[in-house]
Amino acid sequence: MVKSKPPERVGRKTRGPAPAHRHRKGSQLPMSITRITRITRIDEGISRDSGIALVEILVSLTLLAVGMLSLIATLAQNSRLQRVTHEKHLAIAGAESVLEDMRRADFGELITTYGTAGSPGNNFDLIGLNARTSDADGHVGLVSFILDETATDTVAARFGLPRDLDGDGNATAINVSAGYRLLPVRIQIEWEGVGGASYLEFHAVLTRPEESE
Repeated sequence: MVKSKPPERVGRKTRGPAPAHRHRKGSQLPMSITRITRITRIDEGISRDSGIALVEILVSLTLLAVGMLSLIATLAQNSRLQRVTHEKHLAIAGAESVLEDMRRADFGELITTYGTAGSPGNNFDLIGLNARTSDADGHVGLVSFILDETATDTVAARFGLPRDLDGDGNATAINVSAGYRLLPVRIQIEWEGVGGASYLEFHAVLTRPEESE
């Protein structure tokens, strides 16, 4: 009896190293790549927000600067107006003071006392006001009188001239200095103020004391 040979065992093939894993379309990315993508997107969002915030800060600073400049300009303008008003008040008070002194003085001697050769004379100064550099006499104030009853110029018209000033019933005298009963007084004040050259003019008609009683 012939013995049959046992069947030869077929050896298993040895597999080589596993091929590198390839990701197909639609397959899940590894965790490390996903994390990097998320961090990149977060960084982009932070940069975009920072840029917007910086623009907003610059706009706010610009608006603040414009507002501050406007406020400073307004304060400076208000300060200037206050100084101009203060100067006018000084001029008005000075003119009133001169007129009050004239009312207390000898009425018959006014044109001499407040004339060019008198004392205090026809010029005066006021504390707080500076004379104009172009002013020849170098003083702030000037006192003058109208003694011509027949005057018809603009200044005389402010006093109601032609007008009887010596009480004779006529307005024909050219010079009433020898016997005036009404005395038109003109006070001019010129000064160099914060707004430049400034000028105020005052008018009054003084009456002989017995006439006013």
